Amino acid sequence: MRDFSCLSYFDLDPKENIMGLKSKLYRKQFAPFKPLIGVAIILAMYFYGLIDFDFYSQKLGFDIPHWVFYSIFGALCLYAAWKTFWGVIWILSAKENSRSKCFFGMLNNKNPQVKIENGLEEYALLASTFYEASQILIGDKESLSKLAKNPNYIPPYRLDKDGDLRGGSQFINSIEGMHHLTKKEAEYRLKVPLENSWGITGKTSALEQMDALWHGALEAAEYNLLDSKKGVLYSKTVQEFGYKTVNFKTDTNAAGFDIIRFIYIARSSFTLGYIPEESVRNALWNTAQFIAASYESWEQLGYSYLVTFLNWNLTSNYDESTYSYITERVTAINQLFSESNSPLKDTSLDILRTIIEKELADNTKQESTT
Repeated sequence: MRDFSCLSYFDLDPKENIMGLKSKLYRKQFAPFKPLIGVAIILAMYFYGLIDFDFYSQKLGFDIPHWVFYSIFGALCLYAAWKTFWGVIWILSAKENSRSKCFFGMLNNKNPQVKIENGLEEYALLASTFYEASQILIGDKESLSKLAKNPNYIPPYRLDKDGDLRGGSQFINSIEGMHHLTKKEAEYRLKVPLENSWGITGKTSALEQMDALWHGALEAAEYNLLDSKKGVLYSKTVQEFGYKTVNFKTDTNAAGFDIIRFIYIARSSFTLGYIPEESVRNALWNTAQFIAASYESWEQLGYSYLVTFLNWNLTSNYDESTYSYITERVTAINQLFSESNSPLKDTSLDILRTIIEKELADNTKQESTT
């Protein structure tokens, strides 16, 4: 069983005020500016005559060539410029993510499309939007309007009188979130992260990663998020970022992040031709049953996903970008529950449980007649 109490990258006191973690993540965004401050201090010392080459040469017992200092200082300037650039990127990204809108669209990837065959597959794909939604945040309505007219999306999207996007469909081998790319470019952009981040280059590696994520989800399903002080801290931090629905009748497990990534890897691997259709359909079927049995609502799944996503960020040394990433995910998932064009609209896990009961009843009936 996973122990979240020992997985935090930060050495935080669990009794620390809840705002402390969010504030700490916010301040971490400015860490890349430290080298720039160092450069400024060195420049000030140099111009005020506080850097005396003769003094340091006497102390060391040999002459220090001026070019050595200038070379080191030049390298420091380049490093400071690089760190400052990324610091600005993360700060602006967090600001943009907090006010962005989701485009809940599907890029037409292959012809013919591989359509879903039952309600369980549909709901497993709906769950994948917890991952995909944060990849498709768009900052302005003009971009949304252009996407609405993009023929590569299925079915063609349109804007209603209020300016909201309408339409939607579910295909197993669709690619979400790559709105500015051609089909070939989108497949390439899907292939690269699978290879670099997951080591997936074919069937064997894809199935290995799927197996690891599936068993990780089963293990994490036994763990209550609020059983440790760290879990409580992360939970309340997610609330501070804007996620409000956290009160449920049942305990919330720690499997959210693993099960959502399991769907993503299965679907992406199939889209790229790494695994056969039977494998991805079995994965979707099992995922739907897992979600129905583990969570009372979409909101509870989202809660589990966000808290465990935060934990993953803190343990992966993504400290400088975590504030932006959490802002992005919370913004996107909140829109899954609030936007009129969300694919989750008019769906619920109660409906999924009814579908599963009917499927099981039909299977039992077929077995009894054979």
